Amino acid sequence: MMSDEKAGPTGKFLRGKAIEKDEDKLSISFKLGIGKNNQAIIIMDFGVPASWIGLEPDMIDNLCETLQRAKGQALELQIKHGLKS
Repeated sequence: MMSDEKAGPTGKFLRGKAIEKDEDKLSISFKLGIGKNNQAIIIMDFGVPASWIGLEPDMIDNLCETLQRAKGQALELQIKHGLKS
């Protein structure tokens, strides 16, 4: 759907460690699915259990833009399949 990038740890610290518990950059994969209530859902796959994520302001902008695109695709999927809105 949205992201072909594999979810999970990358082994990189692109901007340094955020805190002592920081393990490394985590790639997030975005996918569309159909939920139990017959609505399209956006799935954020972290690839591993994650107790926290840290985002700098520009990263938040990118995440919001990605989620807005995913929202549009989810709404298109609902219309295409006659799902509830």
